[in-house]
Amino acid sequence: MKCDQCDKPAVVHETVITAGVQTTVHLCAEHAMVQMHHVPASAPIAELLAAHLTGQRHQPACGGCGMTLAEFRKHNLAGCSACFDALSPVIDQAIQRAQGGATAHCGRAPARRDDAEARQAYRARLLSDLEQAVAAERYEVAAQVRNALREVDGITGQQA
Repeated sequence: MKCDQCDKPAVVHETVITAGVQTTVHLCAEHAMVQMHHVPASAPIAELLAAHLTGQRHQPACGGCGMTLAEFRKHNLAGCSACFDALSPVIDQAIQRAQGGATAHCGRAPARRDDAEARQAYRARLLSDLEQAVAAERYEVAAQVRNALREVDGITGQQA
C-alpha cells in the first residue's frame, strides 16, 4: 500500500467506523507523524490503546503510595488508606457495577449481626409494595403485604 498523500509506502493503516460508515486511511511515517500523536516505540500497545480510547494520558495515582488505577485493577488491592480517596470515583463505579447499581451493601449479612437494620429495610420494602398494590387496585396483594407488615411489627389483630 502507498500513502494516501504521497507515493511512499504506508506504514500506518487506520480504519475508523463512524455511524456504520467505514473509512480507511493509509499514511507513510512522515504524514502519520504530522496527523497523529507520536507513539514511543517502548510503550506497550495495550496501554496506548486504553489511553487513546478513554482519552486519558495520565491515570489518577494515590498521593500516599503512588498506586495507579491500572495497578489497583490488576491486583484488586489498595496500597494504603489514601488510595480510596485518590481512586474513589473509579472504585465507586466498580462497586456499583458489581452490585447492580447499589451503592450500599446489598448482600447477605452475618448471622450474628443485629436484625434491626435488616428488619427496617424489609419493612420499608413492604411499605413500598403496599403503596404500589393499593395504587394498582390489587387489594388481595395489598392485604397479604399488610399481613406481612403486621408480622414484622409484631402486631396481631385488626390494628395498623
